[in-house]
Amino acid sequence: SFYLLTGAGQIARNGDEIIRLIVNNAKWVFLLALPVILYFFFFRKSLSQLGDKKTEGIKLCGLASLFFLVLHYSMGAFPPQEKRISDLYFYTNPLVETTREFGLVSSLGIDLRQRIFGEPIPKELIKEEKYEDKYIEEGKAEEIFYHENIPLEKELVQEEIVIEPQILDIDFKALEKQRESETLALLDGYFAFLEPSYSNEYTGIFEGYNLIFITAESFWWPAVDQELTPTLYQMIHQGIHLENFYNPIWTVSTYDGEYVGLTGLLPKDGVWSLYRAAFNFSPQSLGWRMDAANYNCYAYHNHTYTYYDRHESHPNLGYDYKGLGSGVDVQVQWPGSDLEMMEITMDEFLDKEPFHVYYLTVSGHGAYSFSGNAMANKNKAYVEELDLSEEAASYIAANMELEHALSYLLARLEEEGLAERTLIVLNPDHIPYSLSEEAMEELAGSFSREIDRYRSHGIIYTPNMEGIEIKKPVSSLDLLPTVYNLLGLSYESRLIIGRDVFSEQGLVIFYNRSWLSEKGYYNSRSEKFESMVEEEIPEGYVDKINQEVKEKFYFSGLLLEEDYFSYLPEKAFSFQKKE
Repeated sequence: SFYLLTGAGQIARNGDEIIRLIVNNAKWVFLLALPVILYFFFFRKSLSQLGDKKTEGIKLCGLASLFFLVLHYSMGAFPPQEKRISDLYFYTNPLVETTREFGLVSSLGIDLRQRIFGEPIPKELIKEEKYEDKYIEEGKAEEIFYHENIPLEKELVQEEIVIEPQILDIDFKALEKQRESETLALLDGYFAFLEPSYSNEYTGIFEGYNLIFITAESFWWPAVDQELTPTLYQMIHQGIHLENFYNPIWTVSTYDGEYVGLTGLLPKDGVWSLYRAAFNFSPQSLGWRMDAANYNCYAYHNHTYTYYDRHESHPNLGYDYKGLGSGVDVQVQWPGSDLEMMEITMDEFLDKEPFHVYYLTVSGHGAYSFSGNAMANKNKAYVEELDLSEEAASYIAANMELEHALSYLLARLEEEGLAERTLIVLNPDHIPYSLSEEAMEELAGSFSREIDRYRSHGIIYTPNMEGIEIKKPVSSLDLLPTVYNLLGLSYESRLIIGRDVFSEQGLVIFYNRSWLSEKGYYNSRSEKFESMVEEEIPEGYVDKINQEVKEKFYFSGLLLEEDYFSYLPEKAFSFQKKE
């Protein structure tokens, strides 16, 4: 996007990867360059003899403008089965999808139009009235129908468990009526219609625990093996085992992966969402909320601390942030060592309970080769006996450094007597997309590009806990509200896109607006739904979820752009101590 071009200089730090991709795709680069080559060697002279260049240029621009206008105004007249195309063109503009449908130049044209004139509000975005079926832990409550006229303060008591909404004191309907801004009123109206998450039998079971939250670079399920990575295996299977955990990829890779994990919101297409949030009031972001609960909050990164302007975004999220060049003096190599980062930093917080620590790792980063990846080369001996190509084996070797780091982390916590009161959460930032398709299939076997590609492992673990299995589909969006629920922290669940994994609904949302629920998978590109259950799918179910997904993307982006939290009543966030 034009916005991301402002940070294009940082791409140069991935020069080796860029060169590798160009070489691997040389035949396609040549074909793209062929018209230019033909022009200079064959047609330039003949074209120069066409006559008055200025007149011809005006004619050409006029024809191009006419073509664009015809295309633009006819797009809205597409038949219903082409509604997705119209939505992409006028409203949503996820760049990968619009490029697939219209081409790169047209996609950038849509982006430029929206940057100049603003993003239009999709038609029929909010219905006049919404009902939703709500279930509270199978066998614990009857089916309940909620409507806006039923007070949210109503408590349901079932088997000695008090079930109450995870909300704050915000009257969205009253705010909507008072707003002078139509945009803010639109946001108020949307959140007024949403149903919240509810407390459950796991609410507050880790109240008062220390929290270590890790965003793991390029972490993917094939990196875990019971014998090769016993610590990772134990944390995944003996903690809260998220059996169907997915890690969708977003437009700004690691930075968006962090944004999802730290805010529970969908990133906005084509911008650095976490950097935008650096200038917003962010009371429900992880560091800010933990700081308000009187935790000592630290953040560490074993790569350049200014990369993606994290020196601005992370302090605003409530952290005392340090990285390479600012307090985390790991050896300068590519990629840096996760183990070394933890060895350097842990003494800073172990005696400062309660503490919340955010680690952003980098050891698992591509490119994957023993000669070009310091961590793969360091851990080469662990994978030499594996029947894998160098690329696939290098990925496993690079992730061995995360295994060593977590082993060290658990050992230090145990040594200090902190292990049994520290909750550890791991959020993968994205799949290892720099792996070739061949290497991915070596590691994972054959898989569907649309769904299985994004299956991964998330970790919610504390030593000596009894394993809990969550079978429904969940994603990285759901980690933050789950943490708040487990720690017993108040929050406004209607202002978080993800859902506590113990709540009633399992829904995984993908970048291209496809989605996976407990009932099946919807492919937005083919506009087809594949049922995964034996019972009949309720009439209107797919359309209902499609509408919800569209709203979640739109309003999550609007919440960020408008700094919406700063326009909510101050008393609603009375748990906050920040100014």
